[in-house]
Amino acid sequence: MTETEIGKRLGGWDQTTISTDVTALKEMSKQFIFDLAKSDLAFVYKKCLDRADIVIKECFERYHNKSLNEKYRTAPLKLVLDATEIQFKLFSEGPQVLAAKTLVERLERIEQEAINRRPR
Repeated sequence: MTETEIGKRLGGWDQTTISTDVTALKEMSKQFIFDLAKSDLAFVYKKCLDRADIVIKECFERYHNKSLNEKYRTAPLKLVLDATEIQFKLFSEGPQVLAAKTLVERLERIEQEAINRRPR
């Protein structure tokens, strides 16, 4: 919907009000993602890798279970492929994301030092 359409649906709100609110919501979303990356990224990253390992382990256990018929033994192999692809993506992109987190932390320290050096 356009901002004008949203305003009409909300009972006649002005387009500029809707535009201001949409901009504010976008900024709040960016800040949320930024804060998440700052605080929890390494933990979440590790959890994703661990979960992919669990999926792979469980799939191979099922594959090696001779009491299951072949269809049920081989079907999980697709999950192994998917989990392996996810792990590869995490390993290839993760260091870049973690490096960005380090840069953000350095920038915050520099900004704080600049604030502390200002004459009062």
